[in-house]
Amino acid sequence: MRTKIIPFILGMLLSTVSGIAQQHEAYDDCCIYHEGLTKYKSVPLSAGARISLKDPKAIHSIGLAAITPKSKLVPFEFARAPIGDYDVLIDIQYSAICHSDVHAIDGDFSAPGDNSQFPYVAGHEIVGKIHAIGSKVTRHKVGDIVGVGSFKGSCGKCEYCKNGEEQYCPNISLTLNSGGGFSNNIVVPEKFALRIPKGMPLEKVAPLLCAGITTYTPIK
Repeated sequence: MRTKIIPFILGMLLSTVSGIAQQHEAYDDCCIYHEGLTKYKSVPLSAGARISLKDPKAIHSIGLAAITPKSKLVPFEFARAPIGDYDVLIDIQYSAICHSDVHAIDGDFSAPGDNSQFPYVAGHEIVGKIHAIGSKVTRHKVGDIVGVGSFKGSCGKCEYCKNGEEQYCPNISLTLNSGGGFSNNIVVPEKFALRIPKGMPLEKVAPLLCAGITTYTPIK
């Protein structure tokens, strides 16, 4: 069953997080990620920025994380890299639950004994409102409603990216592995933020960002 993550109790969490959230300053493949064309990474649109909560430029995020495989989700504070020139910062309003999220939280995508992805903030069926944009963003403006699906970045240079087939990019960045939608915000390159038509029920739109397109594509 798919459900929405309540329009995010995170407002409440934000006011109380200092007392209950666990802080984490891991790097690369855990909870700290590159979010676009910034000074923190030489390769554009790929994961792995090195930034901590103590960095004044870091974007603070509050999420619900599995600290270890199969563990109960708990409030969790982590850092995202600052907005790059081509990035958008999204205030998340809904994030549906996909079975892939459950597998990831349970550690099923990792080799036995490899817990390097934890603490883990899942979620890759995301809908929210753009809070801020980079200086060179042209596709979106502040206040736009957008969605983020399974992918949140790619190299932008390979033959697949140039042909509009970023899903085949050897350096694709998966939202599932990148401090995902079970959080109050996310930063993605503007190309990976999909415009949502006005009037759509956002709680029903969120599951379309993965499961919906997965079923629609073969039918088409």
